[in-house]
Amino acid sequence: AAGKGAIRPMPSGSVSAGGGVLKKPVPPSAPPATKAALAQAEKIVVHCTSDRDEIGIRTLVGEYVEEGSNHARKFYKKTQKIPGHEEINVYLYFWDTRDGDSFSGWWFGNQVGGAQVWSRNAQATQRPPRSGWTIPWDGDVKKELVVESAVLDKVAAAKALARAKMEERKRQEDEKRSVVTDAEWSDKVEKAAMEVAEATMNVNEALDAAREVLAGDCDDASLLVCQRELAVQATSLAETQRAVAVEALAAQKAPSDIKAEMTQFGQQMRELQATLKEEIVKVKNGKQMKAQQLQSEEKRAEDEAKERDLEEGYSKHLEEMLPPAMEKTDAAEDEVEKVAIAAAPLQIDTGDDLRPIMLQAIKETEQRVRAAQTAIGEARRYISGKMAAVGRFAPNAKKTAVEEF
Repeated sequence: AAGKGAIRPMPSGSVSAGGGVLKKPVPPSAPPATKAALAQAEKIVVHCTSDRDEIGIRTLVGEYVEEGSNHARKFYKKTQKIPGHEEINVYLYFWDTRDGDSFSGWWFGNQVGGAQVWSRNAQATQRPPRSGWTIPWDGDVKKELVVESAVLDKVAAAKALARAKMEERKRQEDEKRSVVTDAEWSDKVEKAAMEVAEATMNVNEALDAAREVLAGDCDDASLLVCQRELAVQATSLAETQRAVAVEALAAQKAPSDIKAEMTQFGQQMRELQATLKEEIVKVKNGKQMKAQQLQSEEKRAEDEAKERDLEEGYSKHLEEMLPPAMEKTDAAEDEVEKVAIAAAPLQIDTGDDLRPIMLQAIKETEQRVRAAQTAIGEARRYISGKMAAVGRFAPNAKKTAVEEF
C-alpha cells in the first residue's frame, strides 16, 4: 500500500530523499469542545474527479471538520475512518517554514506535524488549496484530487439541483405539450379538411350551374338565379377561408407536417375564391342587365371580396410579425429562469465567514435580473410596436392578431 501512496510512513529522521530534520508533532490548540462550537466549526470536503479507484486518493477522500489551529492556520480531522485501518486518523494541516521550505505547506498525515504523511501542497494559503496536491507527498501532482469548503460544495450542489429541476420541468412540460398538441392538431386538420371539401363541392356545383346557364339562352331569370347562388357561395367560402386562415396562423407552432397541411388548405381556398370571382364577373356581363334586385347582393359580394383580399394580406403580414415576437418572448423567459438559478444559493443558511460567497451570489443574481429586465423591455417594445400596426387591420384580422400578441 505504501508503494501506491496509501499510508506512507516517512523515514526516521528525514522527510525527503535529500535528508532533513523530521518534523516533530506540535500540540495543536484545543479543539472545539461544545456542541455549539462543533456546529460552527468549518468543514472541508475532499473528493476525486476521476472514476479511478486509487488507494492513495481513497485514503484522503471524505469530510473533514475543524479541530483547532497550527502555525496560524486551522487544521482539520477526517470524520470517516479508513476501511481496514480504523485505528488510523487523517489530518489536514499547515506547516510553516520554521524547519525549511521543504517542510512548508499543507499536509495530509496521521497527526499534526507527524512523520507519516500521504500528500503535500507547497502553497502557503490561509485555507487548504483546492488543487495541486502530490501523491505520494514527494510524487506527482494529482489533478483529480480536489479540496474545497463544504459550503461551496453545497452551493454547487444547490445550483446543479436547481438547474436539474428546471430542465426536468421543461422536459415534462414539453412532453405534455407534445402529447396534447398532437391530439389537438389531428382534430384540427380533420375538421379543416372536411370544411374545405364541403366548400369545394358546393362552389363547384354553383360554378357548373352558372356555366350551363351562360352556355344556354342566358335569360334574365336564369342569370338572376345564378348570381344569387354565386353570391351565397362567395359568402360561405369567405367564412370557410377565414376559419382556415386562423388555423393556419396557429399552425406556426405545430409540427412541420401539420403546418404544411394547413398551409395547403389555405392555398386551395384562395384558388377557389379566384375561380369563383372570375365566374361572378362572367355572369354579371352575360347580359347588360341592371336588375334592381341584385344591386344590394352585388354590393355585399364586392365588399366581402375586398375584405377577404385585405384579410389575406393582413394574415401574411401577421405571419411575418409573430416569429420575432415569439423569439423575443422566449429569450425573456430564459433570462428570468437564469435569475432563479443564480438566486438558488441564497436560500442556504451560511455563517459570517462565507459572506464573500453570498455577496458574489447576490451580484450574479443582480446581473441576471438586469439582463432579464432588458430582455423583457425589448420584447415589450417590439410587441407594443406591432400592436400599433395591428390597429389598422380589418376587424377579423385585427381580432386574431390581438389574441396572438
